[in-house]
Formats: sequence, structure tokens, C-alpha cells
Amino acid sequence: AISAYHPDATEDHGLVVMKPKDFVDWALSIHAENHLSTTHVVSNFSVELAGDTAHVESYYRCFCESKEKPNMIT
Repeated sequence: AISAYHPDATEDHGLVVMKPKDFVDWALSIHAENHLSTTHVVSNFSVELAGDTAHVESYYRCFCESKEKPNMIT
């Protein structure tokens, strides 16, 4: 996963802003702790180039199967 990043990239998710290695470690631990399975879909992305700088914006949907079972009321 780290090989997909430019060496000086930053992951900016609003409340979560980290270097890619830290973000990947954090995200994988959150998923491992809380989910049985996940699926991510990346869409609607744009790239703006300004010399040696690229600004990228993308959107994703994450579908997660929680380890906790829902509280079903019958």
C-alpha cells in the first residue's frame, strides 16, 4: 500500500491528517480491531498539477462488516 504514495505525500481526511505510513498503519489496525471484512470503492477523483506539485481529491465508500452484531429488537 505504501508504494502507491509519492515520497512526500500527506493523507488528509479532515479530522485525520497523517503521513501515508502512519495512516496505513492506523487504518489497518482500526479495520482489524472492528471489522470482519471491508470493501473500498474509490471514485470521482481529480488531479491538479502545478509544476512538481500535485493536488488530488477523491471520494470513497467503505462497506464494513462489523465484528459486533447489531442489536435486533423483535
